[in-house]
Amino acid sequence: MLMKQFQQFQWFEEKQQQIDALDQQLRKLHSSIEALVQHRKGIKLLFEFWLVDLLFIGQSDHSFVRQLQDNVSLFLFAGQYSSGYCAGMSI
Repeated sequence: MLMKQFQQFQWFEEKQQQIDALDQQLRKLHSSIEALVQHRKGIKLLFEFWLVDLLFIGQSDHSFVRQLQDNVSLFLFAGQYSSGYCAGMSI
């Protein structure tokens, strides 16, 4: 009888340790996801500012806009054939 109670106690202890480990992992995962969400919110905000800037540029001198488009197209085209950062990007 005493042996059976000891085995049950051991089983509950093991399960408690497993639950504690899972709880710790879930807390780490939650904090990582929270950091990712904050990072993505920051990227969204920067992207919105960038789009507003492009809108203002688009309403300004059209020759400058055309030149900017050509430069971006050349950069993306060159990046497709290089082994650098932009390799493999599609237009």
